Amino acid sequence: MIREFKNAEYGIVKATMIEKKPYFCLLDVTKMMGIQNSTECKENIPSKDIESVEVLHGNKKVNKLFIKAKHISTCATKSKKAATPQINDWLYRIVLPQLLNYEDYDIDKYYENPEKIFSLIDAYQDVSIRNCVLETENKDAKKKIKFINKLIGSAECIDLDMAIHVMKYKGISLQLFYKTLRDHGVLDENNQPYQEYCDKRYFRLVEAKVVYGGNTIISCRTYVFKSGITFIENILKSREVKRLNGTGKAIHNSGSIRDS
Repeated sequence: MIREFKNAEYGIVKATMIEKKPYFCLLDVTKMMGIQNSTECKENIPSKDIESVEVLHGNKKVNKLFIKAKHISTCATKSKKAATPQINDWLYRIVLPQLLNYEDYDIDKYYENPEKIFSLIDAYQDVSIRNCVLETENKDAKKKIKFINKLIGSAECIDLDMAIHVMKYKGISLQLFYKTLRDHGVLDENNQPYQEYCDKRYFRLVEAKVVYGGNTIISCRTYVFKSGITFIENILKSREVKRLNGTGKAIHNSGSIRDS
């Protein structure tokens, strides 16, 4: 069954399960990432990981290419869109788990066999019990999380993508922001901080893993401490980051904006 996942900012992506493997519509993924020619991505994906799937388009059924979920990152490398890391993160961390956990219940098949109805009721009761247990564990976990936040200062962290909104250097594009930190040797080619800067408690790197069908899908997020914000501001000042992306204006060391 084809499922559609919507994001107000990124758009719509179609996804499905093929032989218990997650697949995403290639055209939808490339469109989200601002890639005009999806063929560029297709050429870098093995043919065994591409499937032609019939989907409903208006009142007609058409065939579209679907790729295995692990090749979303392959498409991301071809994108120049500033929001691609966030799109990649949304697809892996939000959409993919929903797709893997989805089960299509056909109510008619349960009416054909009363035993299936009772098994469904039992399953519902089990879920309800587990939900109550999880609610209890969640209340207990909140106290532990609060203590951990005080211990390691994680409550003071913000997503690195949001740093441009809290710095005194307003109006810098995310693309220029990351490029400056890479040029300064703070971030690697994947926009992740080097360990020495994590040890200084400027950044915190959080890694999430999803294992499915023998494949491990890894998603990393970078968070920055208040000290890291000050550190970044000093870098922008020392490197005289002036030109804004596509604005024709410049930022000077004072943080003010004026025409170039």
